[in-house]
Amino acid sequence: MGEHRNIIGVSTGIASILSLMLLGSSFLTITQGISLGGYMFFVALTISYILMMCQATSFAELSGIMPSEGAVYNYVTAGFGRFMGVTATLAAYIIVTAFAASAEVAVAGIFVRENFGVQFIPTEFTFLIGWLIVIVCMYINLRGLQLYSLLENIMSYFKYAVMVIIGLIGFFLTKKVTNLSYVWGDSTIGSDYSALFALVGLTLFLFVGAEYVTPLAPEMKNHEKNIPRSLFGGLTLSIIAMFIFGTAITWQVPNEIVTVLENGTVVKVLDTPESALMFGEAVLGSVGKWFFAIIILVATVALINTIIASVPRILFGMAKDGMLPKVFTKLHPKYQTPWFGILFVGTIPMVGALLVGENIDGVFSLILSAICSWIFFYALINISVIKLRIRRKDLKRPYKVPFFPIPQIVALIGLLITFFNLTPPFLTFSQIYIPFFIMLSLCALYAFFCVKKDRWKPVEPEELMKI
Repeated sequence: MGEHRNIIGVSTGIASILSLMLLGSSFLTITQGISLGGYMFFVALTISYILMMCQATSFAELSGIMPSEGAVYNYVTAGFGRFMGVTATLAAYIIVTAFAASAEVAVAGIFVRENFGVQFIPTEFTFLIGWLIVIVCMYINLRGLQLYSLLENIMSYFKYAVMVIIGLIGFFLTKKVTNLSYVWGDSTIGSDYSALFALVGLTLFLFVGAEYVTPLAPEMKNHEKNIPRSLFGGLTLSIIAMFIFGTAITWQVPNEIVTVLENGTVVKVLDTPESALMFGEAVLGSVGKWFFAIIILVATVALINTIIASVPRILFGMAKDGMLPKVFTKLHPKYQTPWFGILFVGTIPMVGALLVGENIDGVFSLILSAICSWIFFYALINISVIKLRIRRKDLKRPYKVPFFPIPQIVALIGLLITFFNLTPPFLTFSQIYIPFFIMLSLCALYAFFCVKKDRWKPVEPEELMKI
């Protein structure tokens, strides 16, 4: 690390993004969204894709200017100074890892226990299954990006192929659901502006995280072209798979009522985690069910693998700039990987899964709070692109945002609308936004005492690249 090494290619970049887009939780988000919004869900999905493609242009331009391990930290620091760089990066990546990745690891343990014949493990020790997944991913990343690249490609493309192939088979089978309006069914929450953007708030979660590929730029072949290709290719392949899966499950799995809760809430088939497995069984029988069980597990492993590949490199860049303890700059003597950062990032979801246990619903509001941090960070990235275009027209830009600044303005407006439409019916406004402001304040407090120079002054890209 520290100098450019041509270790990975665009296929690994796209695989890394697919690992973050098509998660086990993504299947549930898609089916719940269809159950709630019908055809409106797919309209919202398209809007979210457009917003994230606009967002990707910002990451592509900044990555070309500053192809470094610090990546997202450098992008914000170049536009706003080190205080905002530290605050936004910690809030958007450490906090998200703490809550979202912890939930994914905990869910993986529960899923394996219930679906792969390991019920002999006591419920209170289910977290050990998730721990095993994390430990394997830490070992893979300690060995370096070559092993990471090989396994990530296998996992992500296998998962993608199975999802698309079974979905396409579902297209050509006789429809089991024949009373649908507008191809995907009608919306149960209406079709007005507020309903649409409530669904955009839901579907945007399906596309966040594409920028995790940017810290890999120093070790990617032809990164000037392959980072943009990875961003746009990964997002586009993701929405194609989501449309295929979403349409096929709508046609093949009748969304019947499962139960009615004490508060009157009606739970339908597509609202449940089992709906993806039911779809596999509806299309290919028990073989299809097992295939979906396997890809849900593989999706979790690929996600954790990518997080442990990317976030330690961001922390490495921040530590080189003196914003984190120097121990984060320690490299493995043989593999030249940031071993302390890998262990640190891997430990976070392990501890989180232990604390969560089987109470996944208990952290849902905190996950949404962490997503607020992500949206806040994305907004800063777009503004950084605009500020650098104004302040530093002389910079070499291997990739330039087309039709600048329209994509940045579109993304900013969309993110702002989404930010205030995150609250689902079963949560209150304060349950999401108060934890967000607390987390952001803690990160800002750390940054205030940590940053000694250029606290508010934007740092030139050349200086950041020398670190």
